[in-house]
Amino acid sequence: MTITKQVESQLDYLWNALVDQAHGGVVTSLDANGIDIICDDKQLEDQALSVWALSRSADHADKAAVLAQSLLQLKDPENAGYIELTDRYWRPHAPGYVKTASRQVLAALALLEAGSVAKDSSLVQEGLLLVDHISAALHTHNFASILNRDWSSQLDDRRDLKTAALSVLALDLAEQLQPHADFRAKRDSALDHLVLFIDKKEGGAHDKLSAEGTPILLGGKRLESQALAALSLARLSRTLNRSDLLAEAEQLIAFIARHLVHPMYGGYWDRSRTDGTVEVDGIQGYFGSASPFPVLKVSDHAILLLALHEIGWQQKPELQEVARTAFNVIHNYTDHRAGGVFHGQGNWFSTPVDPTVPLGRHFWVPPHTPGSFHAGNFAYVPLQQKQAYTQAWAGLALTAARVSEFREAAAYNEPVSVKVDLLEHKLDEELTSSLHALSAPYIDIPQYVKWLKLTRSGGGYGLTPYRSPLGFRSDRSSQVFSTLHVLADFHVLKEEVPEPALLAANIRVCQNPDGGFGEQPGHPSEAFTTYCGVLSLHILGEAPSHPAACITYLQSCQNPDGGFGNAPGYRSDIWHTNLSVAALKALDAEPHDKEACARFIVSCADEQGAYGIHPGAPSETFSAYRAISSLYILGYEPPHVELTVNWLQSCQMPDGGFVYRPGRARSFVGSYHAIAALYLLGEHPANIEACKKWMSAHQNPDGGFGRQLGGVSDTTDEGFICLHTAYMLENLLSRTWVAMVS
Repeated sequence: MTITKQVESQLDYLWNALVDQAHGGVVTSLDANGIDIICDDKQLEDQALSVWALSRSADHADKAAVLAQSLLQLKDPENAGYIELTDRYWRPHAPGYVKTASRQVLAALALLEAGSVAKDSSLVQEGLLLVDHISAALHTHNFASILNRDWSSQLDDRRDLKTAALSVLALDLAEQLQPHADFRAKRDSALDHLVLFIDKKEGGAHDKLSAEGTPILLGGKRLESQALAALSLARLSRTLNRSDLLAEAEQLIAFIARHLVHPMYGGYWDRSRTDGTVEVDGIQGYFGSASPFPVLKVSDHAILLLALHEIGWQQKPELQEVARTAFNVIHNYTDHRAGGVFHGQGNWFSTPVDPTVPLGRHFWVPPHTPGSFHAGNFAYVPLQQKQAYTQAWAGLALTAARVSEFREAAAYNEPVSVKVDLLEHKLDEELTSSLHALSAPYIDIPQYVKWLKLTRSGGGYGLTPYRSPLGFRSDRSSQVFSTLHVLADFHVLKEEVPEPALLAANIRVCQNPDGGFGEQPGHPSEAFTTYCGVLSLHILGEAPSHPAACITYLQSCQNPDGGFGNAPGYRSDIWHTNLSVAALKALDAEPHDKEACARFIVSCADEQGAYGIHPGAPSETFSAYRAISSLYILGYEPPHVELTVNWLQSCQMPDGGFVYRPGRARSFVGSYHAIAALYLLGEHPANIEACKKWMSAHQNPDGGFGRQLGGVSDTTDEGFICLHTAYMLENLLSRTWVAMVS
């Protein structure tokens, strides 16, 4: 695949898939298949950015002109500026009647860009009038980030870096199109304001300042706004011939490269604390209207690539490396089959600073986040969706940046060549769990069963028994993920499942027309939730309503490299390969290419016999279990078993718990994965008794279990982990069960 085709795929996909051909404009988001609409509302930011992106491509300038006319439909009929949110038919939502400075400036910039390219004086004039009005309002209101509809009052007096950066870009373009001392003065004022965000002590730039100009620590530092600031500073360094501005732009890039590196995927996290630390920050999430979880966003990398192009990434090796990394992220999260680019990549964290499990979700996002879904009080963004915002930034970056000198990104989707041997003794076909009850358990099983039964909600089970918890703790709204773990624990404990027919029906309605399962009815399909739905039904002795469609969906998640992603076309990893293989086995099916799947799994191993989430990734206990389980299910012998056993046992600490990787933190969930991997290999931890005590110490007075010793009870996931570990440590679970149910 050539660079040119990749550029075309982003902008053509934006036009062909996300433009509302019946009513104009672009919708917010589509599912991974590019057919099912996730959100058909229309946001000012998406319309403006799409106009800008299309106008910068010579092959799409005519389409930019069409979308520019749609953008004009958002003009506020009573005040200057644009309505920011409407339904598909351009009918405003109440929250659309505000003036968010960054969105209004982006609209002005888009009008100026489109008008200048098309030589449309009316668009240029509209953009000039808008940027002039915005600049005056920002000056009057001290760069407040949100104003009321008529621009007379501040709704949020905090200043944000994104507004400052976009203002510089818009005013610089305005001054070029209509040279005037007034535009120059306003541009220079915006530049002075932007410089206030730069952190002279820690490096980088703050995302938000108070009205008085002091950093708001809850805002931290954001990849998106810092990349936009670098883009603006680099552009002004050329306009004004100021090398100091270029140095500041390079300083921002250096901060990103130094602090935001993603250890598993090679890209950059979306944010950090002020000091550059990337971590799960419950305080920032709770009080700062943000997810506590960092995430990798493709749009951020597109903006970063644009900034590096403006700086001149060819000039320095360190800039070349950042540019190559940004490009590779866009490449790796492009859907090379159906077109378009996915939203990004998420992770679960074993500790606040230790990302481990790969997830196709961004957890605990604020209400009204575009493309988000709610399962009770828990909100998440499925990252396999294709949003207009992401397509536009990616298309704009790949059109503008000179990336033809890059070699193709390491092709994760090419088949690997690794030898794998068939198992001499395959797993039992029948899915049985425990042989008999624990003889002398360290955990309080009656109290846990009481806690577990309280998670019942309607026809299913929730993540917790709590009706309306505070903090970051899920309520008991039914989900297929939690239902699987409750059913698995009931099966192991020989507890009767009440109303199994109702429960099976409740699971079946989570199946979508594409054959996959969502977390709840109406939620988009994922390999993860499809596994949960299929295995839950399998434990009940039932099957999906449409098993053939389910098999087709799962098989479509397999990539040319043999591995599986969380959705069709999504990047392969060992985690979703394992879930897909297990779900297919439960449906009496296999991957389309079983041998390629086994080769992908084995290629994730290192010289110590340990495994990472994909070839070349750091090894950890999570992936060790996922790899060994998958190979057994497929009927292949894991290679280098002795090495793997030694590595896993070396991760156990004197207190009984396991670090997820040597030299890293103890992990409750990572310990389960290490123990399960050893169990499948016919081995146990070196110190079984200490392990039993350490795991059971995570139980709380209410009967539930927490990931952290002394912490609150978390979810049914943690209960499943401790119960199943207790049974494995006494050789009471079948290997088939351990391989299939996790």
